[in-house]
Amino acid sequence: MLKLSLKIRNFQYHPHPDDLNRRAPILLLVLLAPLIVAAQIEDSLTAVLERADLPDTVKVNVLNKLAWELKHKTPAKALEYATDAIALAREIGYQKGEGEALSQAGICNTIMGDYTLGLKNFYTALPVLEAAGDERLRANVLNNIGNSHQLRGNNDQAHLFFHRALAVRRKLGDVTALYASLNSLALFFRQLKQYDSAIHYFHEYENLARTQGDLQKLSVVSNNLGLTFRNQEAYDSALMFFQRAMDIKQVLGDKPGIALSLRNIGDVHNERGEYKKALAFYNESLSIREAIGYNLGLTVLLKDMAEMLRRAGSAREALPYAKRSVAIAQESGMKPEEVGALKTLSSIYEELRDYNQSLKVHQQYAMLKDSLLDAEKTRQLSELQVKYETEQKEKELLAKSKAIELLEVRSVAERRVRISLLIAFLFMAGMVVVLYKRYKLKKQAQEELARKNLEIANKNREIEEANKELEKRMLRAQMDPHFIFNCLNGIQHFITANDKHNALRYLSRFSQLVRQVLENSVNTIVPLADELRLLELYIELEALRFGQRFEHEIAVDPEIDIHNVEVPFLLLQPYVENAIQHGLRHRPAGGRLSISLRRSGTNVYCVVEDNGVGRNHARRLGGGRSDHRPRGMALAEQRLTLLNKKQSRKTLVRIEDLNESSRSSGTKVIITIPDQYDD
Repeated sequence: MLKLSLKIRNFQYHPHPDDLNRRAPILLLVLLAPLIVAAQIEDSLTAVLERADLPDTVKVNVLNKLAWELKHKTPAKALEYATDAIALAREIGYQKGEGEALSQAGICNTIMGDYTLGLKNFYTALPVLEAAGDERLRANVLNNIGNSHQLRGNNDQAHLFFHRALAVRRKLGDVTALYASLNSLALFFRQLKQYDSAIHYFHEYENLARTQGDLQKLSVVSNNLGLTFRNQEAYDSALMFFQRAMDIKQVLGDKPGIALSLRNIGDVHNERGEYKKALAFYNESLSIREAIGYNLGLTVLLKDMAEMLRRAGSAREALPYAKRSVAIAQESGMKPEEVGALKTLSSIYEELRDYNQSLKVHQQYAMLKDSLLDAEKTRQLSELQVKYETEQKEKELLAKSKAIELLEVRSVAERRVRISLLIAFLFMAGMVVVLYKRYKLKKQAQEELARKNLEIANKNREIEEANKELEKRMLRAQMDPHFIFNCLNGIQHFITANDKHNALRYLSRFSQLVRQVLENSVNTIVPLADELRLLELYIELEALRFGQRFEHEIAVDPEIDIHNVEVPFLLLQPYVENAIQHGLRHRPAGGRLSISLRRSGTNVYCVVEDNGVGRNHARRLGGGRSDHRPRGMALAEQRLTLLNKKQSRKTLVRIEDLNESSRSSGTKVIITIPDQYDD
């Protein structure tokens, strides 16, 4: 389940620090149970293999079962079993067993990080399973190939193989496998942030679960839909699906599932800044976990609770949660989680002005972080050493093999030389004639080839020009939906608030805006007057949506003929949008947006200035990612890059932070626009 993989980073048992001695035997049993079970399964299956009367086909199946059972626990050993199964299956001509063994080997390679060899085994398995007529296993391999391509970032190939696997499973009517395919496609599109496609496959998954009456699957898909809407910041929809998942878990009596659903609901309120509600749900989840001894992910939950309270200004209240998170991580030997918990604890001590403790904890954090980095580097170096030694041995074997082959070739060649010399002498005269004719034909062919190459080069230049123009149109086509989607969010806001008057006013201006966008949709370059009219409509819409919390001004130098100066369509809008969405939106009142245009020589300078919260503060409000770029601005930068490749005079953008009393007080964007673009 994706929800579990996102929220519970490590599935391990975490003892309560105040109750550790009493639970220590239970903890040991829980940690050793999977290893004991795995050892029992391996012992049972290897005992079967030792039977002398065991048919070869059954041996292949047992080896495949061993590979399947051990692939996540000891993938290297599982790979050995799969390799033995491949060799035996080929020896006896057992195609189904060979195909399954190749699939198991590919899975082991992928788990061990060798995606290339994993894909090779998967592709080798496909024709074998097709010849064996096993469509169920073939569909599994197709889905595994999709997963491998997704891991390597080959999204087009991943999409193709996921769909091929789904088509086979639909044909077979394999309900269990259908769940897997629909979930793979939904998660694939969600990873690409193509949320409409992801929701489509989640809903198909949901309909299948309803038809089958499978409450467990319904709870899974409700959780995934909640996460999908949460990713889009559609928090009301996210809460609805998380609540539905919790209701189903209550019907099933699934206490751990209820605890996880409460955690998800708390996360939504946390992201909305509703810290009291979030804390209530977190505490309820914590109470259930403690009541049933369900401690999976407890370290991360306690750290997140402490971090939330710290952000809410309740550092004193956050302190015990952070301490407990560190203690559980240390007792459980969970080093990565301990690093995060120590960092949070250090920040809390710092806010409490206990600088001595803050420094002490931060030193522990730095030492542990460095040790983890050193351990990872050592592991990587060991892997590289093993790979290097393996490659060297393979090269030595290959060199010896080639030497033997060379000796054999020389032996055969010496016997044939005498015969070849006689034949060559007899045909020498004929060959001279043939070579002369071939020379003439080759010369004619080269002349024809040169002519064709020239034609192809000319065609390629034409195609390249067309591609550049098409790429610019495609980027602008991406901006238009992004631009309109933000406006639709405003309409949704007023409808949700039952503000009919403002909703109608907003819709009226929105229709004017859409009309102007559509009128200019076929043009790459538009008059500056049209661009300013569109900006005026957009700013009015945003001002209405945010309750007139800011005022704006558009000032144009009288020397600029706005009807004759042309600019790329939607050039200025992304920077105005960024000023409103990431700067002025966070001011409760007194916002100011200024757009001024002036001519200097052969250029027009446009300055977009706001007195918002500034870029640094906006990043912290958005989650703290320093590398995050708003989508509208990213698309605008791509358009300018393409445009500047063709133009002798460049369109330039410079962004400056405005500071007031040693803190950010807004942003200024200066755009240099040529007064004329090349055709």
